[in-house]
Amino acid sequence: MQGKKIVTYGAPFYSGWGLTEDHLTVDRRQKIRSVNELVYAALLLYPRYVNWERRELTHADVVIQQISQQKHEQLTKRTFSLKNIKQLSWLYRLGLKANYLAEAIFHK
Repeated sequence: MQGKKIVTYGAPFYSGWGLTEDHLTVDRRQKIRSVNELVYAALLLYPRYVNWERRELTHADVVIQQISQQKHEQLTKRTFSLKNIKQLSWLYRLGLKANYLAEAIFHK
């Protein structure tokens, strides 16, 4: 949408910053903002996100850090599990495969 003319007829959060053609003035917004400033305010500065571990509201940077850490832990566990499976005996692995097959066939 870059380079397109945006017209607002109400007062959405992005009106009044000088980025749109507004048919309704927003008196509390006096300063012209850039698109980058608007994106920063809309995604990082204004909203609060949920920290599910602590059950409280938090900022976006904390949530991003948690997601990154969880992803790293998942990759570490997956790599660790694959290394262990390679070290298991072929008979044990065959038993695991049979178990997975039985679960898939008889699962309701």
